[in-house]
Amino acid sequence: MIWLRGIAAGAFEALALFAVLRGAGAAALGLHAAGCCCGAALLHRRLLEGRPRQSFALVFAGAFFVPVLGLLGLVAVGLATRGLRESSEPELVRTPIPEPPATAQPPIVPRPSGGRRARMEALAKVRGRTDAASVAMLRRALEDSEEEVRLLAHALLESKSRAAYRRIHETTCELEKTPTARRGALHRRLAFQHWEVAWLGLAQGECLEHTLREARRHTDLALEADPASASLHFLLGRIDLRLGGADKAEAELARAAEQGMPAVLLRPYLAEAAFLRRRFDLVKQRLAQPALAVETVDRLQRYWT
Repeated sequence: MIWLRGIAAGAFEALALFAVLRGAGAAALGLHAAGCCCGAALLHRRLLEGRPRQSFALVFAGAFFVPVLGLLGLVAVGLATRGLRESSEPELVRTPIPEPPATAQPPIVPRPSGGRRARMEALAKVRGRTDAASVAMLRRALEDSEEEVRLLAHALLESKSRAAYRRIHETTCELEKTPTARRGALHRRLAFQHWEVAWLGLAQGECLEHTLREARRHTDLALEADPASASLHFLLGRIDLRLGGADKAEAELARAAEQGMPAVLLRPYLAEAAFLRRRFDLVKQRLAQPALAVETVDRLQRYWT
């Protein structure tokens, strides 16, 4: 079949050339088109990859618009590349990927147990709470399947955020009216207010980083007025941990210990700083000491050791 196409293509081209010599232009064009069709059918799968119709059309056009020599040139290229294509390994292996099962469903965020009313009542109970767990509960409720639950969680989060930032704004306004010599206490209050926003989880992303840096700035200003404050050094150490500065955090936590901060409160943060510095030996050492009476510290000790 292949050789018949080649013989037919050559015969049509020879007849087309004979027709041109006799002055029969229309017949020569038809014979040339027939020869190009035979040549394209013979060569398009050898010269090109992809869709058969597109490769056939491209080879046909190359032969048709260059009479005689176009078809002969394509034949020469096809013969020259045939052995190379047969001996070379394929550059691309198509591997079909099976479709997911028809019964597969997208993951659903688990919601709190109970009906819609029970979930809304549970959210209403955290209205007056000021702890990180309550804010985390509200953020999980933002992905609830019930719109009313999501709206209530959003409203409560907005209320907590507005209250926190309103306190910061009031303290800032008071700071601007206070003489420089008496601003240390207000810087201290602003440092803890910014830290509370970050610790509760009311700020996220770039807002969280900005809040932490503001907390650090006010802590530094407060330490200028009260450099021996253990709580300020302790706060600064925790802020540096959240910002990723393990070395600075360790130094501030050590200063807090020097100023009388109980070691039982410092050990978890010192262990975290050691973990960030990849000093895993110090992590166990700092949590393996006796007299860890705090429940949170006990859980940390069991986790790390």
